[in-house]
Amino acid sequence: FCQGGAVELTVENGLTTGFSWTRNAILLPNGQNALRITIRETGTYTLTGSFPTCTRLQNQVQVTVQPLPTVTIKASSQTLCQGDVALITVQTEVGNRLRWMREGQEAGTGRSLTTTVGGTYSLTATTPVGCTQTATYLYSPILYRLPAFRLAAAPTQWQNAGIVAGNAPEQPNYRYAWLPPLGVSNPTAARPSFAPPETTLYTLTITDERGCRYADTLRIIVWPRLHVPSAFSPNGDGVNDVWEPVNLSRYPNAECRIYNRWGELVYEGRPATPSFDGSLRGEPLPEGVYTYHIRLNIREAERHGILTLIR
Repeated sequence: FCQGGAVELTVENGLTTGFSWTRNAILLPNGQNALRITIRETGTYTLTGSFPTCTRLQNQVQVTVQPLPTVTIKASSQTLCQGDVALITVQTEVGNRLRWMREGQEAGTGRSLTTTVGGTYSLTATTPVGCTQTATYLYSPILYRLPAFRLAAAPTQWQNAGIVAGNAPEQPNYRYAWLPPLGVSNPTAARPSFAPPETTLYTLTITDERGCRYADTLRIIVWPRLHVPSAFSPNGDGVNDVWEPVNLSRYPNAECRIYNRWGELVYEGRPATPSFDGSLRGEPLPEGVYTYHIRLNIREAERHGILTLIR
């Protein structure tokens, strides 16, 4: 039987003239001529009886008290930041069957539970021989709420131009981490400047003085800079034979026009056909100075300039 329980031993044959009960060869209190005894301890119990024929007989029984399982419940932390998860674990012998209850509801059979709030938890452990022990644990963590903030949307910028994210909360006890650090002037500052080489999604993680962390993202859209050649020489030598602005193909709605010195349109192109080979309707244009007009069709961004055609 299990620790805390009891078993009763009874004399079944009443023909004896006298008998006694011993435990491990020691006479039990009130063990003389008792018809029944209640047992609560492990040991070898012996009943010795005397009969009218002067015969003495003994009967023995081995009683083993099975220990109860040990059950200790603890939480991984007594403080919780908003959104954090605590681990409620049990310390008990390997091989025991477990049954968790949370606020009176079934909660699992593993050696641990996760939670984001407090509550009353109980666990019943059962040994392989059927002995049970239940422990109850009141989990009342201190809950820290996180400051509510959202990073403001960043304006679209030219490549490597540099902008500042201006609304991250600045506190002397806060720690800041911007990831990825590429293009960030100071990845540990609340409001650094950004000059990413391409469109980038940044994550800002703020850790307060209690160790609570919260995060938000900032997407910076980058327009690649145009690099417009100032001259080209369409002479068939394979070097600078066409005029083509670098990165123009990155702007699908862009328009490109080239005019001669009299303002006549000699070329009109789109990102799909951005190259100008120095000809008009299949005839070579004379060398000289031309003007270009590039309209990107994003926030009215435009580029104007001159190019020289060299023969």
